[in-house]
Amino acid sequence: MKYLGRAVRYLLKMVILIGVVMTILYFARQTKPQFWQILTQWQGIAFIAILVVWSFIYAKTGFVSYTIRMNMAAQHNKIVEAMEQGGYHLVGEELGVMRFRAKSLWTKFTLAGDDAITITAIGTEGIEVEGARSVVLKVELRLRRAAINEE
Repeated sequence: MKYLGRAVRYLLKMVILIGVVMTILYFARQTKPQFWQILTQWQGIAFIAILVVWSFIYAKTGFVSYTIRMNMAAQHNKIVEAMEQGGYHLVGEELGVMRFRAKSLWTKFTLAGDDAITITAIGTEGIEVEGARSVVLKVELRLRRAAINEE
């Protein structure tokens, strides 16, 4: 269900982006794009099918989770500090789960709103970092460095 929700959100973002481009073209008087023409030609139908397939592929491959050997309770401040240095701030914290979001609007825009990072405690043995692939890889490296510096 999580992947279906991500796929639908990503597809809606793509449709909005296409609508913005069509609107810009319309007001620039470069062309008179009509959305219904896209649906009646085979190239338009193939384009929409590609968008749908890409949305499902991205939802499955664009988000990852990594496990890091780090005690969340003992190194809570180190985790928050590492995330702050990476441009993320703590927006919510529950029992064993921390949620971070990007600070800058530019980062939120470039990630199309998928800037949430969730860090979950796995017992006392480690933490699991989950979110968008590009962000999680950077965060994971930063947290591994913080864990190594602690030892």
